[in-house]
Amino acid sequence: MPDDPNLRQRAYLTAVRRGAKVRVPLAQIGGRGWVVVGNLNGGEVSAKLNRELALKVASDEAYSYLADVFWYDWDVTP
Repeated sequence: MPDDPNLRQRAYLTAVRRGAKVRVPLAQIGGRGWVVVGNLNGGEVSAKLNRELALKVASDEAYSYLADVFWYDWDVTP
């Protein structure tokens, strides 16, 4: 794993294999790329009691990379 240039992606995949639900919504708002990583259900209990976490990051680079991955997967998945 130390030779892997994308340790964050490897961590997400490892979490998924353990059963975690990892979602990465993408949005462009005001010309800026936004990425949300995590899982936060809509209820108040989820945010206050369940220790759920989601990060919202403004990053054109992350948006472009993940959008490219999404469209690649979309094209090759039957």
